[in-house]
Amino acid sequence: MLAGYSRLVIDTNRGLDHVDSIVGASDGTVILGNADISPEEIRSRTEDCSWPYHWRIGSELAGFAMRGQRPAVIAIHAYTPVLGGIQRPWHIGVLWGDGGVSRHR
Repeated sequence: MLAGYSRLVIDTNRGLDHVDSIVGASDGTVILGNADISPEEIRSRTEDCSWPYHWRIGSELAGFAMRGQRPAVIAIHAYTPVLGGIQRPWHIGVLWGDGGVSRHR
C-alpha cells in the first residue's frame, strides 16, 4: 500500500510528534511549503494524508487477525542517488528496529 504523498508533505512513517514528520529542509533544499507551517496546516496534512494511510494499515492488519493470520509487514524506503554530496550505492533500503532504533542494509 502506498501513502500517496511525498514524505516532504508529511512523513507517514514517522510519529506525528517526531521532529522530522514535516521537514523544513531536505538535503540542503528549503521546503518552502513547510516554512512557518501553521498548526491548522499540520492538522490538515495529518487528517488528509497520515491518518488515512494508518487507518488502512490498521484495517488490513485487523482483517488478518480476524482470519487468524499473522502477516509479515515489509516497508520499502526508496533512496535518493546522492545525499549530502555522497553517492549512495543503494536504490532501496530495508529498515528494521525496536524501540525507536533503526538499522539499515
